Amino acid sequence: TKSVNRPTLNGTYIYFTDATANNTLVQKFDCGWAPEVIYTGFTTIIRFPVAPWIPGHFYYVTFDSGVASGTDFCGPESAPIYDPTYWVFNIWDPAVSSTTTTTTTPPTTHTVTSLQTTTTSINTACTTSGIVVTTTAAVTTTTTITTTIVTTAGPTTAGATTASGSTETTIPVMYPIDFINACAQPVAIMSIVMMAAMVPIQAVVMYTAFTKFSNMFNPLKKTAQLRHAQRMRNINRR
Repeated sequence: TKSVNRPTLNGTYIYFTDATANNTLVQKFDCGWAPEVIYTGFTTIIRFPVAPWIPGHFYYVTFDSGVASGTDFCGPESAPIYDPTYWVFNIWDPAVSSTTTTTTTPPTTHTVTSLQTTTTSINTACTTSGIVVTTTAAVTTTTTITTTIVTTAGPTTAGATTASGSTETTIPVMYPIDFINACAQPVAIMSIVMMAAMVPIQAVVMYTAFTKFSNMFNPLKKTAQLRHAQRMRNINRR
C-alpha cells in the first residue's frame, strides 16, 4: 500500500455507470482538478453533491489512466481499469426485501394430576367393642383439559434474489526498481555506442589541439619566424 496524490494532468476521469439501466453513465469526475475528489494519505474520497443512485440498481466504477499518482521516484501513475466487473456495488431496495411471518402454536392438551387424596372406610370384620378400625387408600385424580386454538398463517412474500459474482483484475504497477531494471540494458548499450562514436572524434580534436599548441609555443618555430621577419625587413629596405 502506497500513498497517492492528485494527478498532474487533466482529463483523467473516474466514471460511475448504471449497469441496470443499460450501462448509463450517471456521474464522472476529472481527478486532475475536481474538488469532489480528495486525496488523503492512502485513501481517495469522492463526494457526491447530489446522489444519483436508484434503489435496487447495480453500478460499476471504471478509471482512466493516471487517476492517481504515487509519491515514489517520478510519481508512477495508476493503470486504466475498464473492466465492468472489477468494482461492482448495488443500492438496497427495502420495497423488495423478504418478509416471513412465524406463528407459534401453544400446547392444546393440559394434564392436571392431584396427589395424596385419601378416602376412609370402616372394616367391619376387624372391630371390637368401642373400637373402629378404618382403612385408608390413596386416590390419584387426573384431569385432562383440551383447548382448541385457531391459528391463521400470515402471508409470506419472497423478495427477488439476485446472484452476483466478482472477478479480480490485476493492476500493473511499476515501482522505481522496475524502472531501473528495465532501463539497465538500453543504457549500457547506448553508453557503448556513444563511446565508440566519440573516441575517434576526441582523438582528432586532441591531435589538432596539440599540433596547434606545438606550433604556437615551439622555441625553434618562434626563432625561425623571427629570422624570416628580419629577412623580409632587409629585403624591403633595398
